[in-house]
Amino acid sequence: MGIFSKNNKTNKATDETEVFRKLKETQEELIQASKMISLGQMAAGAVHEIKNILFVIAGQIEILETEEGASPLVKQTVASMRKQVTVMQDIVRGILDFSKKKDVAFSGCDVNKVLGSCVELLKYQTKVRDKVKVVEELASEPLTICGNSNQLQEVFLNLMMNAAQAMEEDGGVLTVRSSLKNEFAEVEFRDTGKGMSEETRLKIFKPFFTTKATGTGLGLSLCLKIIENHQGFIDVASQEGVGTVFTVRLPLLKKN
Repeated sequence: MGIFSKNNKTNKATDETEVFRKLKETQEELIQASKMISLGQMAAGAVHEIKNILFVIAGQIEILETEEGASPLVKQTVASMRKQVTVMQDIVRGILDFSKKKDVAFSGCDVNKVLGSCVELLKYQTKVRDKVKVVEELASEPLTICGNSNQLQEVFLNLMMNAAQAMEEDGGVLTVRSSLKNEFAEVEFRDTGKGMSEETRLKIFKPFFTTKATGTGLGLSLCLKIIENHQGFIDVASQEGVGTVFTVRLPLLKKN
């Protein structure tokens, strides 16, 4: 009888521990939900001001575009600035999309073209030019998916800049690779930077988690959401002192 009583006490203690664990998880989820609501409110308040700033920048770019006698380099830089204003406008919308579902126009786009554009934009970053060697290993055939090229550019640039920042002190190599894998376009961003601990790796896609002094902790969360909205997947593998590999898989556009 005493044995059964002891077992009952043990089972009761185990049950109570499980209840407390679930309560803690629920509390954390509620806190996270509260943060999401706050984010949505802040984004709604900030978006008008950001749009005004972008409007002014776009106006200045328009003036530069009409300047006569500009060198080819200046013209190319102004064109790049014009393109990035459009991207920034999409980023603002993306922040709102993070807290509220919103329709985004999807169409057939070639992943390789988006990647090529991102690599060109990356070359404008001084720290990247001086410290990081970028190697392109893109598939020879087009990798056409159903998606939004501006959103994909946002994701790819974010991953590339994160990789570059991991190598900005000691330098390194960023390899951008694309390939066809089982009806998916697979994109790999491999750096030879500092890498990350397993604890950090498990948290990097959580909203508001950041290892940067001035980071918001939303960059990778937005990347994950965008890729999931494209019916895709994003994975990360990393080893401290060796480097990090982000892998993005996007379903190919099915042919009729």
